[in-house]
Amino acid sequence: MQIRLVVALVIALLAVVFALLNATPVPVNLLFAQFTGSLALILLGAVFVGALLSLLLSAPATVRRRRMQTEEQKRIQELDKGAAERGAKIQEMEQGIAERDAKIQELEKGITERETKIRELEARAAARPSPPQAESAWPERIKPPSDVPSP
Repeated sequence: MQIRLVVALVIALLAVVFALLNATPVPVNLLFAQFTGSLALILLGAVFVGALLSLLLSAPATVRRRRMQTEEQKRIQELDKGAAERGAKIQEMEQGIAERDAKIQELEKGITERETKIRELEARAAARPSPPQAESAWPERIKPPSDVPSP
């Protein structure tokens, strides 16, 4: 900010010196008008008119550029919002995955405990002597001859 002020003061000082050194009256002919004025004032007026024309001619491009910047800023905000939403969803999914992993570990622990109990029971069963096989007190059932009709 201070650099701009210094540059502006230097330019103003040079313009004053230029105006004092070029105070000679000069005739100027414009299409339908003719007048006489100081060379410095005519040159400074020409510079001013040129600067004004360049500003007017560059205004549409500047407006277009600003409009595009505004649209891009809105788009960036939308994308940032979408990224934040996706980040929250990812966190939520990661939390769900962690919960499922905990449940799986719990289930695997339960399965391991049950398998251990089954092995213990199988070992006990294998260690026990098998009971003697008792013969059936009932005789085998007699089958009727195939030629006798059923009642």
